[in-house]
Amino acid sequence: MYYVAKGKRRWLDAKPQATIPKPGWLVIYNFGKGADHVGIVESATGASLSTIEFNTTTGHGSQRDGGKVARRTRRYDKTVKGFINTTA
Repeated sequence: MYYVAKGKRRWLDAKPQATIPKPGWLVIYNFGKGADHVGIVESATGASLSTIEFNTTTGHGSQRDGGKVARRTRRYDKTVKGFINTTA
């Protein structure tokens, strides 16, 4: 997804305070293995993201392989690799 989005010019690098994603955009996380987890943005600020994520957990354990579909609120920090603009 990352490479296709870059090729179609729909990729935006994460820049807290500068790149605020819109609802429906995809957020790509890097939990240590590159572009390794995705969520759908519900809302965002320069400090946090509210998302719906698949194959995640709501407690301790694997954040990218937890077996649940869940609403998550995460800090907009270095784990956010960037966004795919799905509305372009």
